[in-house]
Formats: sequence, C-alpha cells, structure tokens
Amino acid sequence: MLESFYYRVERGIIVATKEGSDNLARSVFALQKRMKELDCVYRIFNELHKSSTADEAVKSVMEQLPQGFRFPEQMAIRIEIDGNEHRSVDQWSDERVISTEIVVNGREIGTISVSLTEGLDIKGSPFLKEEKKLLSGVAAALSSTLERVIIQRELKESLARLTFAVEASGEGIWDWDIKTGKVVFSKRWKEMFGFSDEEISDHVSEWEKRIYPEDVEEVKSVLNRCF
Repeated sequence: MLESFYYRVERGIIVATKEGSDNLARSVFALQKRMKELDCVYRIFNELHKSSTADEAVKSVMEQLPQGFRFPEQMAIRIEIDGNEHRSVDQWSDERVISTEIVVNGREIGTISVSLTEGLDIKGSPFLKEEKKLLSGVAAALSSTLERVIIQRELKESLARLTFAVEASGEGIWDWDIKTGKVVFSKRWKEMFGFSDEEISDHVSEWEKRIYPEDVEEVKSVLNRCF
C-alpha cells in the first residue's frame, strides 16, 4: 500500500513528511463533527419552533440531542422541569455527566443533563468542549420555547375568562385593528342589531356603510382628529 507524503523545505532541502496528512485528517474530523452538531441544532430548533406544549418541546430535545454527540448510542438525556423528570433511557452514570440549567423568565425551573453510559473506555474528558457548548445552546433554545408556551397558555386562559365574562354580561363588543381595517364584532353585538353571525363580515366597512349619509363627513372628521 502506497503512503501519502507531504513535502516541506528545511534549510534548502526538500523533506518528505506525513505531518501534513495527520493535520488534514484532524481537520476533516473537526469539520465532520461541526457538521454533525449543526445538523443536530437545526433539527432541534425546527422541532421546537413547531412545539405548542412543554411536553412536545421536551420530547423533541430528547429525541434529537444525542445525535449531536460523538457517541449517540451511549448518550442518556435527562430533563427536569419543576420537579418532573424525563429520561431517554434508564441507564445513567453520575460520574460522566454534563448539565446546564433551564431558565424561564429569569427563574431556574430545571436542568437538562447528558450522561455517557457505561461501556466506553475514554481517556481524558468524556465530553468535548464543543459538546458542552451544544448542550448550553439547546438549553437556551428550550428555555425560550417553554417561555413562549407559557405565554401562549396564559393568553389562552385570559381570553377564555374574558369571553366568559362578556357572554355572561350580555354586552356586545367589537375590536378594530386600525392598520388593517379588520374589526371583530362579537356574536352578541350582531344580535343586538338584528343580524345573524354570517351577515356581518369582519371589516370596518360594515360599520361605515351604516352611517347616515348626511353624517359621513362629520364622522370622518371626528375620526381623523382622534388619529
């Protein structure tokens, strides 16, 4: 088998060396590792973007995160949020583990940890510094997703309470988006004026065309002064 040699000049003499080949191999390995991490990050971010619940977000991280490490088959993931623990596998090694916190709205609500399970004889640190950065980045992305999920849930709950209060009061309400011209008329508002839900569209023109013709200019003038 022919060996590949690289050449350099030392004191005017051309010297054959295998050092260049070793450097190239290390560069290729580093590039492959980087591509693997980027692919893992892309997949996780894509799944987190689609997540509408905390369980969906946690599940996506548990499934995708091991693929960003050197030994995905030996990786165990543990995510703890507000006392609830999620594990990818039962095996766990407390000696070979890295962990980082999950922070939402400035409060630490849990941790995400990665453990290298038994069975591998590794000299030195079991985790590369790039893998530690990967875990920190994923933890930050998960934190942002959980914060979004919490906000969406609170908004949904607030809207449900408001809807209940409005319906119980028997009042008709409307909401006007001035930029788009879209107006949301409540069902009760339409009923108060003798219309069914389907007869009135969600646009300000529904209100404008019901102004008395002789009052149109005055109404527009008053509105313009308000803006």
